[in-house]
Amino acid sequence: MIMMINQWIIIYSFSSDLNLQWNSHGYDIAKQFGSKLSSVSPVWLQLRRRAPGTFDVTGLHDHDAGWVKAVRKSNKKVRVVPRVLFDGWSYQDYVSVFGSEDEIEELSDELVDVAKVISGLGYL
Repeated sequence: MIMMINQWIIIYSFSSDLNLQWNSHGYDIAKQFGSKLSSVSPVWLQLRRRAPGTFDVTGLHDHDAGWVKAVRKSNKKVRVVPRVLFDGWSYQDYVSVFGSEDEIEELSDELVDVAKVISGLGYL
């Protein structure tokens, strides 16, 4: 099941149904229910295309390593997979990037570099 709580997309797998109210405490909910979560997807990152072959990932200042550690304290298997917002992209940006092997490679390199910085397992 997937649910969004205050800019957090939380993916969880419970053996029984559990209803949580949507509220503004996504960080706390993820820590509290970390033992029952399979994945948490914080809304941290924005990807901007500056020019052909040039990409910037912003939002790294929102990465909270202490929070990630706290969530994983109760469940070492929980995956933290940040969502990436393709910020300000036009239809033509998508066509240009995904139609060019060089741009796809540049985009991939940028996302891999960011994943290394935040010890990420991937992106959503």
